[in-house]
Amino acid sequence: MFDKPVRNTTTSHTSTFPNRTSQSDTHEDLSPVCDISNIAYETLAADRRGKSDHMARSHSAVDEANESTHQLEQQNNELMHRLRSTESKHSVSCAHENWAVTGGQLHNMRSKLSSELDCLRGELVPQINQLRTSAAIVANQITVVQVNSEDLQRRLSTTHSELEKWWLNKTTQPSLLRTFRSE
Repeated sequence: MFDKPVRNTTTSHTSTFPNRTSQSDTHEDLSPVCDISNIAYETLAADRRGKSDHMARSHSAVDEANESTHQLEQQNNELMHRLRSTESKHSVSCAHENWAVTGGQLHNMRSKLSSELDCLRGELVPQINQLRTSAAIVANQITVVQVNSEDLQRRLSTTHSELEKWWLNKTTQPSLLRTFRSE
């Protein structure tokens, strides 16, 4: 800005600052310096205004970025909340579906077991009835055998009594005994 040396007309040397020798010379000599100073001041002021404008724009951009970040964070939180809600709804839905499938499987298993039980009953009931009939026949036969056994026991007892009588009679009659031996 102050590159050019200012020429002092009252003296013969060149200086960046003029000598103050007279009032009229001073005004003439200061005029280019003031112009340069004014230009420098205006340039600096414009530069400051530019920097201030740039700074204001930067602050505005930062504020907008912060606001956008805040909005994005809110959107993210809302999306995460909806995701968790959707996941829990999905889990509940899956649990209901699994419950329905399990209920269906249980119903099918019960039906299958019921039909197998009916089939087994169909096979076993006649066999059980046959075994009951056979058991009744055997019980009747046992009863008959017991009656026959009792009858035989009675007969045997009677026969035994008769034999004892006969033996006693025979031993008391010796002639009969000899006859019996000779035969």
